[in-house]
Amino acid sequence: MTASVEALESASYTMWSPDEQTKIDGWIARACGGFTRRLNSATGTAAATIGHATADRLSSWFRHRGLPLVLRVPPMMDDDLTDRVAAEWGLVPSDRTLVMVADPLPTADVAGADVVEPDTPGFLER
Repeated sequence: MTASVEALESASYTMWSPDEQTKIDGWIARACGGFTRRLNSATGTAAATIGHATADRLSSWFRHRGLPLVLRVPPMMDDDLTDRVAAEWGLVPSDRTLVMVADPLPTADVAGADVVEPDTPGFLER
């Protein structure tokens, strides 16, 4: 099994999903309130467009939810997209994130191991 950015993105949104989500010109706009930028941002896809009309639609969608426009440009997209979007829309890239993935470790043979539930008295002492 090979780990991938696409699989990680999919799993993260499956496990911690936004209250609201829609597609706008190849961007997936998500809103959840609170602080997290991942759930209050627009994530680019391979089909994302960067014209001014797209910027206006995304800005309007977030503004109606009381949120600023925050864009996420995942690495599976064009490497130059962040710079092109910043230049086209007059934005400044910030909070760049490096996500590293690897193949899972092989499963150890745990035959005969004791299973202790977290609510078992003394769990933390084991």
